[in-house]
Amino acid sequence: MKQYKKETQTKEVDVLEKTICDKCQKDITLSMGDGDFATEGVELVIDAGYGSRFDTFAGPSFKFDLCDDCCAEIIAVCGHKE
Repeated sequence: MKQYKKETQTKEVDVLEKTICDKCQKDITLSMGDGDFATEGVELVIDAGYGSRFDTFAGPSFKFDLCDDCCAEIIAVCGHKE
């Protein structure tokens, strides 16, 4: 039988402090009011297809944080509508 004891531990964790749009550099950090923060915008992750010049074996090739305006621009450039 295993017996456990209660122990308080302190550990270091990453806490979101600020998010900046990778295209226009606008601060898109959203304060949740209780010291927590979120991102007001879109996280765009591009996974390159097999054989693409951007193909990697280490996971996603590109990751961007974008404000809504910049995301809408990219969507429009690609010929899509919001």
